[in-house]
Amino acid sequence: DLLGALLPDDVAMLKQAREYIDRKTRLFIERGAAALPEMLDCNDKIEGLKQAAEEDFPMTAGDISDLRGDIARRVEAVRQAEEEAVLALGAAM
Repeated sequence: DLLGALLPDDVAMLKQAREYIDRKTRLFIERGAAALPEMLDCNDKIEGLKQAAEEDFPMTAGDISDLRGDIARRVEAVRQAEEEAVLALGAAM
């Protein structure tokens, strides 16, 4: 999935950020506003990861280039799928 490409498992800091985002989403879906304190805690932890990344980003320039290439391929796959869906809808009308 695209979020997995943006925040891959093989970079611990990015994996943690994705896990906090996923947790926050699950909390909202399952409990709504009642989960606000826990969702705010996730926000705080994500902010802490952002600050840590600004101080010492855990990827080399080559790693970042590879990641961008992977993201570009996945976005192109999404674009192709959407184009096919639009064409199929047009044909069905």
